[in-house]
Amino acid sequence: MPCLSTERVIAGPDTSSTEGRIAWAPARSLWTGGMLAAALILGPLYVTPGAVGLFAVTTALTLCAGHSVGMHRLLIHRSFGAPLWLEHALVYLGTLVGMAGPVGMVRLHDMRDWSQRQAVCHDLHAHRAPPWKDAWLQMHARLDLARPPSFRPEARLAGDPFYRWLEATWMLQQLPWAVLFYTVGGMPWLVWGIPVRITVSLTGHWFVGHLTHRRGPQGWVVDGAAVQGHDLPAAAWITFGEAWHGNHHAWPSSARMGLEPGQADPGWWLLRLFERLGWVWGLKTPHTLEQRPGVRRILPEADEPRPENSAAHAPDPLSGPAVAASVAIAGVIGVAAGLFVLIPLGSELHRWHHYGDAFSSPWHVSVDELAITAVSALCLLTIVVALVHPLIAIAVVCGIAFRRSIARRTALWCLAAPVVVWLFVGMVMSAGPDSAGRGRGFLEKLSSFLTGADNLLFLLSPAVSALAFYLWVRCASRSAGSPRPNHRTGSRTA
Repeated sequence: MPCLSTERVIAGPDTSSTEGRIAWAPARSLWTGGMLAAALILGPLYVTPGAVGLFAVTTALTLCAGHSVGMHRLLIHRSFGAPLWLEHALVYLGTLVGMAGPVGMVRLHDMRDWSQRQAVCHDLHAHRAPPWKDAWLQMHARLDLARPPSFRPEARLAGDPFYRWLEATWMLQQLPWAVLFYTVGGMPWLVWGIPVRITVSLTGHWFVGHLTHRRGPQGWVVDGAAVQGHDLPAAAWITFGEAWHGNHHAWPSSARMGLEPGQADPGWWLLRLFERLGWVWGLKTPHTLEQRPGVRRILPEADEPRPENSAAHAPDPLSGPAVAASVAIAGVIGVAAGLFVLIPLGSELHRWHHYGDAFSSPWHVSVDELAITAVSALCLLTIVVALVHPLIAIAVVCGIAFRRSIARRTALWCLAAPVVVWLFVGMVMSAGPDSAGRGRGFLEKLSSFLTGADNLLFLLSPAVSALAFYLWVRCASRSAGSPRPNHRTGSRTA
């Protein structure tokens, strides 16, 4: 069967979307692996409130304004118009994400999109491998098709001197910012502003793509396409609207991705702000676009007729093994997050002998002290997980016992659980001998625990665990939602 062509990817009579081999991409792999190693080793050692704030601001700026708005909606899909200075600024921010240069990003996207539109698609482009294998393949390998199509970028893209410069130097674009961050905030700003930010951005981009091309709620289907897009509602905010991937597959040229009421799309909100400022124009939406061939609405599960006794036979949204595994994993995530913050803050619980100076003045640490501290951090994490494993085991048992209630009142359980764990830990610690040697009673010791600033930080670990569990439940059991309007007619149709 002949392959279809797209605007930039032209298929020949013998082009194949499935025949090819996967090969290691050394430059990409070393870049991604190096950033990951730096983030994992140095991130916990050089964390400060300012560094975390820099990470949050630069990640939001490069992913939202840069990748989502500049690279994806403007450069790739041309879903709105903008002056050249703004286009260049947005694409430059997108390049700082650390994924590829402008032309490379367009090629990477368009080749994957072309493959997914065919009747059959290679497993790599369809994300069919298990998560860990898919992560390695997507971020460290490439697909060399035996009979590939030709990639023909438009002259405006391929001939732009600024884009050619960015394409040749996209990795080096991190250097000026690395120097600036180090000058202003030392090693914490350098580590959190470059490798941690890039690692989180690249890993998050892969993870959202993996999930949204495999399963999840759908409002649209593209008949004849080998790969369908799915929505990931829990990630709508942190992806700046990119998680509404089912909508995007149906309307790829739409500047708005959150099409339905209640679908958060911060990227679209930024574009509306730019429009009011007169910086962008011609925002494309499904109301102004021709419908893509093969696109049709599908009836949400909430609208499907149900037998009268269907509720009695509804499947359990949280099976015993699934909830046990998710609670245990969420518990370990919470412990790691707690140590990640408590260690650098110099809490009395984690001030280790003379290594405490390594956290208060990390830029004066020798290589030997840094290595010892890193090993100590890993050992401490192992010890703490071993110490708190009874709490995790209790949480697993409770999760299995109350899983039906948790499925119905997930938010309430996730809000209450951290407080209950914190109170339980306080009661256990207050039941022992008075460490201060003042002969205080149980209630006095409990009151001291609950009001102590250091002890308040112990809320962090169960709170992070509850958040991780909540996000998992939302992704696993959220239904397709309410009926959705037809964007061409305004009616509610299937």
